[in-house]
Amino acid sequence: MDKGALPEFSAGLSLELAPQGHDGARFHFMDVARALFMVLGIPFHVALAYTSAPWIISSPDHSLLLEPLPSMLSVFRIPGFFLIGGFFAALMLERRAPFDWLKGRVTRLAVPLLTGIAVIVPLQNLLLDWYATNRAVHAPQDMTGIYYSHLWFLPVMLAHCLLAALVWRFAARWQWPDVPVWLAAIITGAWLVTVRGVESVTHFNAAMIDGLFDLEAIVVYLPYFVWGIALRRNPATFARITQLRLTTAAAGAIALYIYCESWQSPARIGIIISLMAAGIGSICILQTILAVLARFANRPSALIRRLVDASFTIYLFHHPVIVALTLALLLVSWPPLIEWAMACAMTLAGSYALHQLLRRSGVLLFLFNGVTRPHREPAALISAPRPS
Repeated sequence: MDKGALPEFSAGLSLELAPQGHDGARFHFMDVARALFMVLGIPFHVALAYTSAPWIISSPDHSLLLEPLPSMLSVFRIPGFFLIGGFFAALMLERRAPFDWLKGRVTRLAVPLLTGIAVIVPLQNLLLDWYATNRAVHAPQDMTGIYYSHLWFLPVMLAHCLLAALVWRFAARWQWPDVPVWLAAIITGAWLVTVRGVESVTHFNAAMIDGLFDLEAIVVYLPYFVWGIALRRNPATFARITQLRLTTAAAGAIALYIYCESWQSPARIGIIISLMAAGIGSICILQTILAVLARFANRPSALIRRLVDASFTIYLFHHPVIVALTLALLLVSWPPLIEWAMACAMTLAGSYALHQLLRRSGVLLFLFNGVTRPHREPAALISAPRPS
């Protein structure tokens, strides 16, 4: 499983349609962010094949320019999805009974998870095994979690949703404090350091059920999910993410650089520095991205609507498509950057085309997306935050 200091995942969350708020205000920039993070999952995984980072397939031709890309993207992209997940969870829980909402989440996430384990991942593994046997390509040594591969985030999101449903009555009554971005960043960094410290001291195996239930990932990403809830529940906190601040952007860039330079350090102090940098960088970069999108992309977009609608399918299929394309490109000797760009473009186009085919069948749409019909409206027309 392609995790770094922060467990990695790629996906469009494809959450439910957010109803209009009492004041009629709607925001589109969260959808743009979701589509952006989804698209960035493709260059992330393609880049892994052309760098020294361990992955399920590796090209013999590496690119120094692509080497830092996976580490850079992993800092903020996946935390961003859990933040958005928490925001939408709070939004929907304000309007639905907790366990009615949870039943919908279970269907929406568990059905594609089971379908992926039964269909997508085995086909991907067969392709890898066939190529390794017939083309003498060295198969990956670490096959831990290969039966669910890139689907690891779905049980994590389900666990967060279960926790949200269980504590919602308390969370809805609680006066959520207005936490400044810098404080949220420091708290997140300290949280990551603490989690790693407890794990190293106790030697607790957090990957249960052969890694399918990853307690470490659940705990690591919990602060982002909670911060997403806080954005919804406190209007002042929500307003902060729409305010572009150069100091926050600079802090995020510096933390990102420190993380990329230190995340492979075996020394204890290096690990602490990398984790603090990951936590601080993730919050600062996410705030900067959301602020930019809130200012320049907070309007309806047909392109974004189509990407958001297809995001779950693109996530499910982009991984095996990348594997197939990377294996095919092993037969040629083009410059790594050219191969990377081609694989990115072809993966996006191919995964999107697969979604258009799935939309034609209600059964397939349910099995691979957990819904009974395609969305007819933008998936994230978000109402304004409700005061606590």
